Amino acid sequence: SYTLAEALNSTVWFGYHRDSENFQPFFYDQHSMAGYGDILALGNLTYFNFGLKTTPVEGFHLGAGYHIFSKTNADENTSFYKAPRSWKDAEGSVNVDTGDGSAIGNELDVWVKKKFDNGISAKLRYVNFNPGEALSVEDSDNRVELRLVSKF
Repeated sequence: SYTLAEALNSTVWFGYHRDSENFQPFFYDQHSMAGYGDILALGNLTYFNFGLKTTPVEGFHLGAGYHIFSKTNADENTSFYKAPRSWKDAEGSVNVDTGDGSAIGNELDVWVKKKFDNGISAKLRYVNFNPGEALSVEDSDNRVELRLVSKF
């Protein structure tokens, strides 16, 4: 990442990840690395991402990130961490074929975060995941989330 101190204390970032089907991380850190959607799990996953974070006013943060996901090996399946409800069957199992092609999809994340002096912060974020040719779904996943955090 590169910090642009003169431009509203902004940071531009780029990332790349590639793993195999049997990859099991010691610590789960995909949320911070592969988007707020948390749709995909690590294992047979390759992604490239980039974004911008800025602090226009002290304690107030804006950001956006774009993630491009594909299968490392097009012939292998992809695992899901938190798939959208519309992708699940009546029993709650993910009912998505990950057979043809390697393009899993793209995700756009946009967020606004406000830190208050009393240790509380609020984060409003928008997540949009558009499936690629490797997923047998056509519906994109759109979410708006509000998170409140209190640190003691």
